[in-house]
This record gives sequence, structure tokens and C-alpha cells, in this order.
Amino acid sequence: MVLPVVTPDLVADYVGAALIGITIGLSELASRYRDEPGSVVKTLPGLLYVFLNVGLATGALALIKTSGWTFSAPAGSGRLTQVLVAGFGAMALFRSSLFTVRIGTQDVGVGPSSVLQIFLAAVDRAVDRKRAEQRNSIIDRIMPGVSFARARSVLPAHCFALLQNPSPEDQAIFGRQVELLDKITDVSDHAKASLLGLALMSQVGEDVLEAAVKTLGDEIKKRDQNLHDLLRGVSYRKAREVLPAYCMALLPRFSAEEQSTLAGKIQALDQNPMDDALKARLLGLTLINLVGDDYFTSAVTALGDALKAENSPPAP
Repeated sequence: MVLPVVTPDLVADYVGAALIGITIGLSELASRYRDEPGSVVKTLPGLLYVFLNVGLATGALALIKTSGWTFSAPAGSGRLTQVLVAGFGAMALFRSSLFTVRIGTQDVGVGPSSVLQIFLAAVDRAVDRKRAEQRNSIIDRIMPGVSFARARSVLPAHCFALLQNPSPEDQAIFGRQVELLDKITDVSDHAKASLLGLALMSQVGEDVLEAAVKTLGDEIKKRDQNLHDLLRGVSYRKAREVLPAYCMALLPRFSAEEQSTLAGKIQALDQNPMDDALKARLLGLTLINLVGDDYFTSAVTALGDALKAENSPPAP
């Protein structure tokens, strides 16, 4: 076998095949790690996977060149045909299986694809180890105070709406993930919210998730935390006198039954020896259930200092 003479054209052919291999390798890795595609090439297995694709493409081109295969290409296009067949042919060959074996409940392909699957599995483990702590910190930063019950529908919808071309298949798969989360009963709301955030970040990325959470704001935050901030320094004794009447004035469709129920709950709070601040928050929750967050917030904001306890600290 006579080795070809190294010429600028030959070098250009190998560079072209190598670029095809790099593009294929990076594209495949990026599709697996959509939340942070760049992180995968910072791992040793990720780089090895890309170089493996480069080696396969250039190796196939070397075989084609030394064998003199032209694939009956028209005059003037023989080199381009060789480069394309080497780059994409190697991709197709090493992603194929000679036969399939069923192991347990999974079908496992046996053939050239097994080599790439070994590398991909190593890449998955390396990236997961590298990103696990980072993803946990990101979720702690983006999702504090978010309620799963309030965010489960609106947050995914808002995230996918921010994308220009969301995949219907991805949205359907994500919808099933949320349904599974919703059915879990032995996990706290905080844990569910974190799992929701992690799943969304895998689909849309960190920046989109953070933008959606900031835009939705209090709409998806835990009511208890919002209520604590809103009623800071509010006196139950003062609030019980004016706040229910103000809320009813904002929403004048209270039935006699609702008014009677509210009066009964206020009377029960009056007789309860619990802390004044806690009684104020329970009154707030009762009114929110009757008039909604927006009307209640408007009432507290409008009344302002009229609800405050004497010598209460200023709001931060």
C-alpha cells in the first residue's frame, strides 16, 4: 500500500472530515444537556467523545483515500464526496447495531453503537457529578419561597411561552412529570418546588427559569411568607375592626352566609389566647380565602398605619 503524498488539498480534506466529526459530537452532546451545553466540553469524557468522532471521521477518510474509492462522483466533486461520505458515513456506521438483545426489560443494541454508548455513559456520569452541586445552588437561588401548588401550572406555561420554538413533545413529557410530582403525598411543598425547578431548568435552561420566576413574582410564592411580610407590625386588635369591612367594601358581593362565617371566625380568634401577630396572620388567611390575594393586599396597603401596632418596627 502506497501512502498518499501530503498536499494542501489532502490536508484540507482531513480538516473537513474532522470538522464534521466535531460538529456531530458537539451537537449530540448539546442535545443531551440543554440547560448548560457548554459544561459538557469542560469534562474529560466529553472531550474524548468529541475526539472519538473526529478520529472516526478522519479514519474513514483515510480508508477511502487509500482504497481509491470515488463513489462514482462526477468530475470535480470527488474530493467533496469522499469527505462527506467519511464524515457522515462514520456517524451512521458507529451509531448502528448489528442485532438487538433483550436484557431484562430493555433492548440493548449490539454492534458499533455500543462503543459510543460506553463513552456517552461516561460523559453522563462526569457531567452529572460536575453539575449536581451547581444545579442545587442555582435552584436554591432562583426558587426560594416558591410554592409548588401555586407554580405547578403557571410557571411551566410561562417558561415554555418564553421560548420561540418549544417542542410539543417536550411539553407533553414535562406535563406528565408534573402530574407525577402532584401525586406524591409524602414530600413537602418545598421539595416539590425544587424538583419542579430542576425539571424546568433541564428543559429551558437557567436564564429562562430565572426570568420566569422573577416575572411571576408573588403569584407563585408561598402565601404564608408573603402574608408575613405584608402584615409585619399589624395589630390584630386594630385589623379586626377595619380590615374585614374594607375588604368587603372592595368586593361587595359577600353573601349573608359568608359574612356570618367571617364573624364567627373573628369571634373565635378573639377568644384564642395565641400571640397577636399570629392572630393577625390567621385573620389575613381567612380574608384571603374570601376575597383573594389582590383585594386583600390592596386593603392592607390602603389602610397602612391604621393597622399598625403602637411602636411597631418600620417595614424593611
